[in-house]
Amino acid sequence: MKKISFLLLCIMALSFNNGFSQKCKVGADPITNEKVASFDFSSRTVFYEYKSGVIHLEMKFTYSGSYKVIVPRETEMIFKLENGEIIKLATISDAPPKTRATATQYSAYINTDYSYLVELTKDQVTKLATSKVILIRYPDTQGGSLDYTPKGLGKIYTNVLFKGANCIRENF
Repeated sequence: MKKISFLLLCIMALSFNNGFSQKCKVGADPITNEKVASFDFSSRTVFYEYKSGVIHLEMKFTYSGSYKVIVPRETEMIFKLENGEIIKLATISDAPPKTRATATQYSAYINTDYSYLVELTKDQVTKLATSKVILIRYPDTQGGSLDYTPKGLGKIYTNVLFKGANCIRENF
């Protein structure tokens, strides 16, 4: 299979980061003194930031193999929530590939990471903070989209999206 599922990304994040680090930070911008809230999971695998009245969500997806395709801005991502609501988002910047190789004594892997950045409204954050994500439709580097339904260990991402949204919502 050409694509690594979110579950495998989850397992890789565990092995590379000595466990899942989830941090909700609240502080002030050192220049403007404006309130800044952020939530970081596993080195920006899922990252929320609220600054200057703007809310960003960045999600990293890992694809098996080496890719040279830049996923263009305004590419659609969709979240389906437990309560049946659908949140449609569009990326706000191009997503260039970041290819990396990993090796063990017995095998080698080449993976390409793409980080998709979207802007959220307060209403969308509230929806993400009150109902968990049950399906994510994200860009396929070859065109179209892929669906990810969190199951088993992959439900960690559902909890991370939920906790991150709550961190930001508490600090509007």
